[in-house]
Amino acid sequence: MKIIYLASLFLLSVSFISCDGDDDIVEPELDKESPVLNVTTTSDADTFLIIEWVQISAIIKDNRGLKYARINLASPDGTRNLVFEQVISFKRRAFIDLTISLPIEKRAATGNYTVVVEAGDHAENASKDSLTFTMHAPALGKSEFGRAFSRRFSMYYEPLDWFGYNVHDRGIAFDSFWLSQVLYFMISKDDQYPISEAEWNTFMADFGIKNQTWAMWDENTDGSLNEAEFQKGIVSLNLFNEWDSNKNAIINEEEIANGVFGHWDFDKDNMLNREEYLEKFYTYLYR
Repeated sequence: MKIIYLASLFLLSVSFISCDGDDDIVEPELDKESPVLNVTTTSDADTFLIIEWVQISAIIKDNRGLKYARINLASPDGTRNLVFEQVISFKRRAFIDLTISLPIEKRAATGNYTVVVEAGDHAENASKDSLTFTMHAPALGKSEFGRAFSRRFSMYYEPLDWFGYNVHDRGIAFDSFWLSQVLYFMISKDDQYPISEAEWNTFMADFGIKNQTWAMWDENTDGSLNEAEFQKGIVSLNLFNEWDSNKNAIINEEEIANGVFGHWDFDKDNMLNREEYLEKFYTYLYR
């Protein structure tokens, strides 16, 4: 009887130990928090010229770890283009901070564009946020045109380093030679730097330049303009002196923009309407 009593007591104590062991097991807390999204334009504007760069800033974060993130751009007609996508399969990443230039193509439609940001975590929680902005093509004064010109013009002066002009040290302070060099890059619309007769004819028409002939510029009659021929022709047009508004023998970016503005303003009303600037901008400043 004593043996039975001791055995029962032992089993009872084991059962208590087992219960205490169950109490020590902590179930993992379910992740019910969705990713947090924030998307803005870097300029905080919601209306842009159709010829402007549009940049967005997107911050995507999660309390434990993101599984994926993607950004789409919806055009006015509803067409969606994937701008960014990242799938995070193994290494957990809880924070993404992006600055992206949106791919607004040549001759894109004016109207409302929508940036759609989506993200999900490893617990299948998902979030979505969006930002809508407007692209338009109004008539432009010098200041509005100058801002758009400045953002695109860097594609021409930055490569000048290859030719011996360090823009980071010298800034945009061109003499006659460097002005002609930049114009040479602008007018040559393909990867073949010699300027063709067709490119020259387009330049003459777009900038309203009269009393010039191809034969006057193509001195070696090889059917294209090399840098020396083009520079000589540009000097003959007196563009440097015309655009050097403060007469300090140096051309800065504002003077170049104003000079281009003046040559595109065919009706001389100190405004560029859509027909006066849009196609020309795509030709010379949108590569």
